[in-house]
Amino acid sequence: MLETILDITIDRVDCINAQKILNYSTEEKSLRLDVFLKDGQRICYDLEMETSANKSRLIILPIRSRLYSSAIDTEVYPRGTHYSDVKQTYIIFICTHDPFGLGLAKYDSAVTCTQNQAVEVQNGISYVYLNCDAKTWNVSEDLRSLLSYIRDGTNCETDLTKQIDSAVRHYNEDKEWRNGL
Repeated sequence: MLETILDITIDRVDCINAQKILNYSTEEKSLRLDVFLKDGQRICYDLEMETSANKSRLIILPIRSRLYSSAIDTEVYPRGTHYSDVKQTYIIFICTHDPFGLGLAKYDSAVTCTQNQAVEVQNGISYVYLNCDAKTWNVSEDLRSLLSYIRDGTNCETDLTKQIDSAVRHYNEDKEWRNGL
């Protein structure tokens, strides 16, 4: 799924956690990451699902992204880590509704220089917001199929969506798994 979303190849996944809780003390805000992964290159990925159509909830996605990336950095990089050892982090929100109202299927967010928007500040964090309800499909056919499948369970035309649909059907039929046994 990540390879399709980001149009990259991941050699291996070294760490995967579903519902990873980042909580450092009772005084700080704790966060729950839907799916957190680290690959063989120590690149971090946070994959979040946002199903709310509430505009105020969608508007705060960039703030949530900032908090998640900050918490991941604190979790992954111990005291004394050299800046050259800090790897890329991807924060990805799969939204069932358009988070920014432009109708695009994919929004890539970058930090740019205020004086010259063409200058991108390379800080090692990429924010990606996907819109399952897109009007303009500015993505590959594989990603379009994935987003359509997430939106309404249709469009099982790619190997990925066929695999996901098979897994969904399997787990929906597994009563023990559904009951948490």
